[in-house]
Amino acid sequence: MSERIYATYWLETGDDPAQAAAVIAGGQSSGTFVALPNETPELKARSGARVERLVVLGRSKTPSLPTPGRSTTFTQCTLELSWPMENLGACLPTLMATVAGNLFELRAVTGLRITDLRLPPAFAAAYPGPAFGIEGTRRLAGVPTGPLIAPRRPPSRCASWERAASTSSRTTNCRPTARAARSMSGCAR
Repeated sequence: MSERIYATYWLETGDDPAQAAAVIAGGQSSGTFVALPNETPELKARSGARVERLVVLGRSKTPSLPTPGRSTTFTQCTLELSWPMENLGACLPTLMATVAGNLFELRAVTGLRITDLRLPPAFAAAYPGPAFGIEGTRRLAGVPTGPLIAPRRPPSRCASWERAASTSSRTTNCRPTARAARSMSGCAR
């Protein structure tokens, strides 16, 4: 069995909570609310989002947020969904699109908040953390105290790390070493 990513939500809906949860899971699996030609039951079972838990917390006569609707009862729930990690890989933008996507504009949703996100060890392992820590960064940048401000340019916009170091020096009054400039700019050698 594959590793899974789990997202927990506080959900409010004017619809049947189980149906709203199924709509959310379906929309966050294939990105569409209509069946696709090659979307087989086997593919859905292997790659689709799963409703892991749905717990009703309470009900109210009014929604949390002003919502045009026809319901007279709004149900608050805890909803937990999961996805196979191989659907996303260790990609932060894909993770955000998957767990948040267009959920907040669904008709079935009158309130939604992400309350927890659990990532498998393989996801965390892809992001080892800072290479130098705050002390090392200060030493490399030559800024022992005060704010550390450095422009970060997307790699596609950087001509070179030398240019990033020059820009950093002009805009922040700090003179980073070549190694620190490469780190700050996101540019490869």
